[in-house]
Amino acid sequence: MGNREDLLDAAKRCLYDKGYARTTARDVAAAAGVSLAAIGYHFGTKELLLNAALRQALEEWGDDLARVLNTDHEETPAPGTRDPATRGPAMADSGSAGLALPGAGATDLGSDGAVANVRMTGAARVGAGVGGAGAAERFAVAWDKVIASFVRNEALWAVQFEIIAHLDRTPELRTAFSQAGSQARLGLVELFQVVVPAGLEEAAGTLLQAMLGGLAAQWLVDPRSAPTGAELVGALLAIAEGLTAGSPAEGPTTKSP
Repeated sequence: MGNREDLLDAAKRCLYDKGYARTTARDVAAAAGVSLAAIGYHFGTKELLLNAALRQALEEWGDDLARVLNTDHEETPAPGTRDPATRGPAMADSGSAGLALPGAGATDLGSDGAVANVRMTGAARVGAGVGGAGAAERFAVAWDKVIASFVRNEALWAVQFEIIAHLDRTPELRTAFSQAGSQARLGLVELFQVVVPAGLEEAAGTLLQAMLGGLAAQWLVDPRSAPTGAELVGALLAIAEGLTAGSPAEGPTTKSP
């Protein structure tokens, strides 16, 4: 590798080891085995180097996740079970027994078929998957794979949350995050093979992004509490049932004084 590639690789290692705010130019130069001047020559500033390293790390994570989601990998835990690597000792041998998902013809969640329509066109629907499994099962498997990926990318997620906390002091990062947001949301829709009505793609991506970030934060704080993919699908279906089970059209009523 040349000096530029060495610097990017060293910057990623420093980000993972020390975080964004605590990484110095001298740290990166020493890890790369180059002079401090090389940072200015190739990237201009330490901040631009760290931003480029973070962007590369995120691209690598996205490529890895896409590969995993598009492969019936043997390591992937079955829907309704937790990967032992993501749990504490007390949970290693006691995963969920699984989720009994409604059949394709289920109508008990709404006489007008509204929930069935949500299942087929909302966030629980994905394209054709492995083994002819139903849409909800495939969606659950995908999230099991995502949750398992947190083990491999714990440091990367920790750095991202650190950076978010510093966005007010780093406007260039805020701009970069904002500009990448829409593309990332649409990318998640494609990655999860979610099918929604035209015009709702970014809204669906926003939901997926919120789920992804929320699950990552939950996993970082307490891996034992992270839900399985099947549990997520069950929650989504339960929420859909509550939203489409014939609630009154008018808003909440208020009591007269």
